[in-house]
Amino acid sequence: MQVGIRLAPGEQSTQPMFCNFSGVTNAGGLLLLEFGFLEPGGLHAITQAARTGGNPPDSIGGQRICRLALPPDTAAQLAQQLNGLLASAAKAKQS
Repeated sequence: MQVGIRLAPGEQSTQPMFCNFSGVTNAGGLLLLEFGFLEPGGLHAITQAARTGGNPPDSIGGQRICRLALPPDTAAQLAQQLNGLLASAAKAKQS
């Protein structure tokens, strides 16, 4: 069954934020999803180390954009939605 849902915007939720990093952690029954922006120079240093076989930096700087705590059923729903979108995008790219 599909039901339309309208969410009222929160304080900073009206503008999309660009993220180039995501991480997931199990937190005692909840999944913590973190989205962030890593500095391009840090990403370049990692890429360069991978290409040359050198040592990557110990750490790189970034900014947390958002942290979400999701129960497993909500995380599964998100995974299903993302997988559907990615499959559609892959099909469109092949056409």
